[in-house]
Amino acid sequence: MKGAAVLTTAFVSAAVFLLGIGVYDMTVRQPRTPRLALIDIAKLYASADQGLKSRAQEGAAAPAAAVSAAGA
Repeated sequence: MKGAAVLTTAFVSAAVFLLGIGVYDMTVRQPRTPRLALIDIAKLYASADQGLKSRAQEGAAAPAAAVSAAGA
């Protein structure tokens, strides 16, 4: 019987420890981490979008210049 009590105590202690880590993770670590990641991702998308827009404008200007040069 004494071995079962020790084993039960070990399992309860492990469960309480893991629950504490989970609560810490949800309340302290996770609220900070995703916001930082979202800011970085938003900056990446904004810079990529800016690059695509500038390439599209350059591409649209190049054929017009070629047509006007060919007609002259």
